[in-house]
Amino acid sequence: AYARNGGLVIVQYQQYQFLRQRHAPFPLSIEEPHDRVTDERSPVRVLRPDDPAVTTPNALGPRDWEGWVQERGLYFLGDRHEKYVDLVEMEDPFEFNRGLKRGALVEARHGKGRWVYVGLGLWRQLPAGTDGAYRLMANLVSLGMTSESAHGAAGVAEASGAMAVAGAERVNGLARSLENLVATVQQSMRLVRSRWPS
Repeated sequence: AYARNGGLVIVQYQQYQFLRQRHAPFPLSIEEPHDRVTDERSPVRVLRPDDPAVTTPNALGPRDWEGWVQERGLYFLGDRHEKYVDLVEMEDPFEFNRGLKRGALVEARHGKGRWVYVGLGLWRQLPAGTDGAYRLMANLVSLGMTSESAHGAAGVAEASGAMAVAGAERVNGLARSLENLVATVQQSMRLVRSRWPS
């Protein structure tokens, strides 16, 4: 209901029990065994270069996929409703994990809002201080600032007029989201330092 009424829902990678709980707006599956891209240097191809998830406020480019740690991601979505749109694809170089993988960053428009699935390993990248992951996360959080007609830079510009009228509530919501993100990163950094003191 939150996304349908204009909200933004960002779901970080989930395991199979997520499907049984039916939190997604449309039918979907997770590959079994789950898809993953283990090589953190695997090339990433952006499939929708005009989507605000990869353009606003940060225009993501090849450098944003550099410096990732441990892996690209895992538990990618499998078969799913046509309303889900893939934003990226990638491929491991390993012999036993060949083939293009999608389902790592997927978006669905739902009513007036958006629902985004992130199988990319942001939970590893943010504590590691990976620049591109922070830039991507800022873009994803900013999707909540766009209207239901906003697609790409032109859509965001169009949305700015509506935001001037009723934007205070959304700006406050974005600020709270960013505060929560900062708190999560700080908590992750404390955990990392406690386990691996320098």
